[in-house]
Amino acid sequence: MEYIRNDNVKLEFTTILENAKKATSFKHFKGNIYKIVCLAKDSEDLSDYVIYQGQYENKPLWTRKATDFFSEVDRKKYPEVTAKYRFEKID
Repeated sequence: MEYIRNDNVKLEFTTILENAKKATSFKHFKGNIYKIVCLAKDSEDLSDYVIYQGQYENKPLWTRKATDFFSEVDRKKYPEVTAKYRFEKID
């Protein structure tokens, strides 16, 4: 799967639905690890959403607009954070 961020960088990754064993991990800037289950469309306005699963405790499912998931960290709100993106792909 791929997603083109607002800075025109193409981000390639594997979702849980594509291959659960090889799904790409992402680290949230606050420290938790997540895997993307799939990308989905809102039925009303067709905006893209990311369905993702925490890789901790009871593995909760979350949803967030794709533009937010792949966005840069808000430097005004979190000036001390060193990560560039809200979720960064990890190996």
